[in-house]
Amino acid sequence: VDVSKKGILQEVASKKRSFDFFSSAGYLVNPDEILRKTGKSIQVYNTIKKDSHVKACIRSRKAGVQSMLWDIDKSKTKSKHSKFIIEVFKKLPLYRIISDILEAPLFGYKPLEVMWKKTTISGREAIIPYNIKGKPNRWFVFDDDGNLKFRSKENIWGELLPPRKFICPTQEADDDNPYGFADLSLCF
Repeated sequence: VDVSKKGILQEVASKKRSFDFFSSAGYLVNPDEILRKTGKSIQVYNTIKKDSHVKACIRSRKAGVQSMLWDIDKSKTKSKHSKFIIEVFKKLPLYRIISDILEAPLFGYKPLEVMWKKTTISGREAIIPYNIKGKPNRWFVFDDDGNLKFRSKENIWGELLPPRKFICPTQEADDDNPYGFADLSLCF
């Protein structure tokens, strides 16, 4: 695992580095019909989220999911390995992470950056995720191969991301549309 300055220990997608401007060349354009027909960017869905009825529905849905019980299935895993994994999960802000993941159905996708650190846990040295941070959708695009790319000031067309650094839950994404289907488009 590359742990150099340019590796997984450094934050890649930050406000400081973001090229916060919508363009349509050099990457796959979001095929969302509402965005295409109105000529607007995905930011219009943030405006819809502010509607009092929509906001109440979103909060209710998130609260329902977050109230569910969950567990880690240890199956036939050796005790020391399962203890290690449980310790890693105990240190993560899971309810905020779940809330960020639940933005994916609203927008079709939700980029999340995994923040890693070196530490000792359960008596062994390891590089573990200590946080998973939701990032603004408008900072990201997909290339023709469906790879998530970060639009930075240095590369407005999007730069490929390091392995194991980002996860991107989607809703109804496929090869033709890696952006997924945004439920908020139904509220437009």
